[in-house]
Amino acid sequence: MNTNSKKRQVVITGGSKGIGLKIAEAFRDEYEVLTVARTSGDFIGDLRDHSFRERIIAETDPYIFVNNAGTYPTEANIPEMIELNVVAATHFTVELSKKMKTGFIFNISSLATFDFSYGGFDAIAYSGAKRMMSDFSQLAHFMNTSVKICCIEPGYVMTDLANLKERYKAQPPGDVLTKRHITPMDPSHIPRMMKWIISQPSDVSISNLRITNR
Repeated sequence: MNTNSKKRQVVITGGSKGIGLKIAEAFRDEYEVLTVARTSGDFIGDLRDHSFRERIIAETDPYIFVNNAGTYPTEANIPEMIELNVVAATHFTVELSKKMKTGFIFNISSLATFDFSYGGFDAIAYSGAKRMMSDFSQLAHFMNTSVKICCIEPGYVMTDLANLKERYKAQPPGDVLTKRHITPMDPSHIPRMMKWIISQPSDVSISNLRITNR
């Protein structure tokens, strides 16, 4: 793997599909893009493994780091979800904010932080994890660091993770979205918003950006 490119480096967790893949595609022309995923990418492994995360921190030199990897739990594997969605993301944010001289750390959260009405304890745990990342990012934003930390909180996005059909067979996702007059957004909107944030003047820092559905 070549990390000596003159291009600035973008590292994306969960970069093999969905929002992460769209971010990788959007930044690849201008940056050296490295992706992290369980089954494919430049770093292949389980982000719940502390040593794997330490390896990524040691072997990369990002200008932009994107904490995008996440999963939706069953009630039986809520602790594993928290390890991936919260612990891994906070670990990267803390350590890389010290290592990076400048740049951006993006934490991809969700407007699910405000809505868990479509499920049980699994939905509550998922929403709580996303809320923690949103609050953490907002507070970390005020740390004395040259790295800008931003949490992006999109609504329903057309990804595998947002497909509620298998989780809630009694109420298919189409019914949920139709009743709320929601049109799921394309995942390509997320990197567009990231580029807008990056384009802001140096004395402007955006801690949280909520992107709602229409």
